[in-house]
Amino acid sequence: MPTWSTPLPAAARWSRKKHCGTVTWSPSGRYLLTFDGKDWSTISVPDAKTVNLTAALPVKFWNEDTDTSTPLAYGSAGWTKDGNSVLLYDRFDIWRVSPDGSGARNITAGYGRKQSLRFRYVRLETDPRERWIDPAKPLLLFAENLKTWESGFFRGAIEGGEPKQLAMAPKYFTLPVKAKDADVLLLTEQPFGEFPDLIATDGNFKELRKVSNANPQQAQILWGTSEVVEFKNADGVPLTAALSSCVPSCVSGRYSRRTKSSPSAWRPWRKSTTGASRWCSIL
Repeated sequence: MPTWSTPLPAAARWSRKKHCGTVTWSPSGRYLLTFDGKDWSTISVPDAKTVNLTAALPVKFWNEDTDTSTPLAYGSAGWTKDGNSVLLYDRFDIWRVSPDGSGARNITAGYGRKQSLRFRYVRLETDPRERWIDPAKPLLLFAENLKTWESGFFRGAIEGGEPKQLAMAPKYFTLPVKAKDADVLLLTEQPFGEFPDLIATDGNFKELRKVSNANPQQAQILWGTSEVVEFKNADGVPLTAALSSCVPSCVSGRYSRRTKSSPSAWRPWRKSTTGASRWCSIL
């Protein structure tokens, strides 16, 4: 990053501004990216000119579910390597924005909002010094369906357009790690009833190959189930939750989790009115 000096009056103006979260520099050090609790802005160096990047865009960039006086941003994927754009998140989609405020484009074409998918950029660079996004390369996007809570991966482009689905399933995928010198990705996948074993695949997610078996004893247990349910709270706000149930076994009037090898063995478990132990977690 180049060295520069800033007059004291400009520095004083920066210090009086309200910021939420971390501020980040553009690759050349020409712009400082900030968030004020509602909008993203840049401060140019050394003239300290401030430009609001998101006020005119038709979506919100602050977390709408936050009930604090100063909500945090949905986040930023980072700067492109050439410094000509920064990628910003709304609730669902990703926006490419010019730091001087000259233009903005939804590079996921609003597909996330239409399909209730939350897209987030996945960094695959193996060199930690590669801090920036290469605009010449395709983008790998992690996606979560905020209604069904399925997750998976899509392919996007910095130029924009509807993302292409690579993999999507009723499971939780962790973010992949890429091999340094091969097109091999390593990640885990986990539905409710399975241990998160390691999965290997390529950059196109053509085949997800299980390469570990870290919890074989689980095969001897009668596992529970989980499902997504929809409901409204006391204020009439629609919400979703994960409703989980264990396997019931009535022994002396008590319910338990049983093993396949010892069906008569039991551990005390909370009895419910439906004949099975159930608990609910708000999503």
